[in-house]
Amino acid sequence: MDINFIESLKVESYNFLTYNVNEREKFLCGVDIYKDITQEYFRKEKGEEKNIVPLITCGRIEFIYTSSDFLGLDGFEKLSGWSAFSHLVKLSAGINTMIFGETHIVNQIKNAFFSARKNGLCTDKMISLLGEIIRISNLLRKKLNIEEKNFSNFVLSKAEEIFGSLEDKTLFVVGTGAVAHDVFKISSKFKKLIIYSHSREKAEERIRRLKQFLDTEIEFVSSVQEGLEKGDVVVLATRHPGFLVKKENFEKLNQDGVLKDGKKFLIIDFSFPRNADPEIDKFENVFLFNVDSTAILKINPEKLELAEKFISEEIEKIKSRYEYRKSVSYLSEMKIDFENIIFEHLMKYTNLQQDEISIISKSLSKKLLARFFEKEKEKMQD
Repeated sequence: MDINFIESLKVESYNFLTYNVNEREKFLCGVDIYKDITQEYFRKEKGEEKNIVPLITCGRIEFIYTSSDFLGLDGFEKLSGWSAFSHLVKLSAGINTMIFGETHIVNQIKNAFFSARKNGLCTDKMISLLGEIIRISNLLRKKLNIEEKNFSNFVLSKAEEIFGSLEDKTLFVVGTGAVAHDVFKISSKFKKLIIYSHSREKAEERIRRLKQFLDTEIEFVSSVQEGLEKGDVVVLATRHPGFLVKKENFEKLNQDGVLKDGKKFLIIDFSFPRNADPEIDKFENVFLFNVDSTAILKINPEKLELAEKFISEEIEKIKSRYEYRKSVSYLSEMKIDFENIIFEHLMKYTNLQQDEISIISKSLSKKLLARFFEKEKEKMQD
């Protein structure tokens, strides 16, 4: 890994640690990520190699790029060089994610990098950087024994907290993407799973595949309203840029008598922007949680300190490997120079055959540099 490349790395982050979901939504509503920010980067960046990766998740809006200067995005946390690299490692390892130990973030980061490469926003060097980030983050997870957790853990925990037993409850999931797929994994805890997606074809294909390994009754519904009428636990996980569950939906449920007899609704909105109107929280026995509700940062300070120490050690290893490769390359060039000098002198001042001179030249040049090589290897081992 080219350390000069890492030292040019920049991250500007607008995340859940500083801004709530409403503030993050306002930022997205006011800007076209690809049209405004990435184009501005390409306009301003003077370097030969241009790299920018937008990372948009439910908990963060980040721009990962290489440059000598920051883009200067208002309100964004700014990280540079090895600090930016360390941030990305911790993020991939599930540290400073909304749910400590979250694994879904890894796929989101990979998708962001690969999508940027596909769309010509970055070079292969950025993909190599991703590989190094993932490698160290995997080691860090093992080192700290970080338990793998995801959004499905939150859903199950809240559902059991509100309903107790789930054997007679129906899970209604809106969406068929990665987060929804994670939630599908807990559907065996419920009596039934129902799914809605704007693409009926995509949803039915997902249901067909789910039935191959889930021992749960699964049904497709043709509207959100129908799903609300049948569901108890509602999970929203789409990229739809607006409310899918509205106040009007619950007014109709109330008119139809669905809300009578103390029926409870647990609605968990993982979508960003949000898909559930905050107004529905005013209805009796409706428990609404948005994506910020999942923020569980239960990390032992000692573990955080160990993480920082481990990452620092890995960074030093990267630097040492880089310097060693530079030394080896330099010494290889020196060896060739020595060979040529020895060869020329032996040709000039001896009567040896050319083949013999060639063998002697190679042997002497190796011996001249052997001790230096050994010292460099010892440095690497230390």
